[in-house]
Amino acid sequence: MAEKIREKSEADTETDERTPVYRIAAVSSDGLRIDGSFGSAQEFLVFAVSEDGSFSLEERRSVRGADHPEPGKAAGCASSCGGGGCGSGGHDVKIQVIDDCRALLCGKVGFQARKALEKRGIVVFDLDIAIEEALKRITGYFYRVDHHQSLAGFRVDKINNMS
Repeated sequence: MAEKIREKSEADTETDERTPVYRIAAVSSDGLRIDGSFGSAQEFLVFAVSEDGSFSLEERRSVRGADHPEPGKAAGCASSCGGGGCGSGGHDVKIQVIDDCRALLCGKVGFQARKALEKRGIVVFDLDIAIEEALKRITGYFYRVDHHQSLAGFRVDKINNMS
């Protein structure tokens, strides 16, 4: 069984002065698998990706901390949806939390939320696999794109259908 991806410690931060090239957010209940939907996410794991494609867990970001007072009270929410699972107001709050990320890895995302994320330049991957495996494949894809390398044999739809 896979081990949890370790978070950067203070010692790592002191010795590793590389600035991440980009960040990837993931929804996970156990830190091992991508298994949560965007609408029900109360926390995002944010991974920093370096120039060489390596990655590490940078931080955990809580949805409640960003202008999100309590479940069911998000802008435009008249029900007890869990604070962001309905209406654009809830999506906007969650998108603000991961606004600096290049991609989102989650088990499911609704049409309106997907469109709102894409408008902000956040690529969405619907997955149900181990976080580490998804990050390896997706960072490989972004590396090829960023370095203008051929994508021959590398299919994005294979990423979205990994399991």
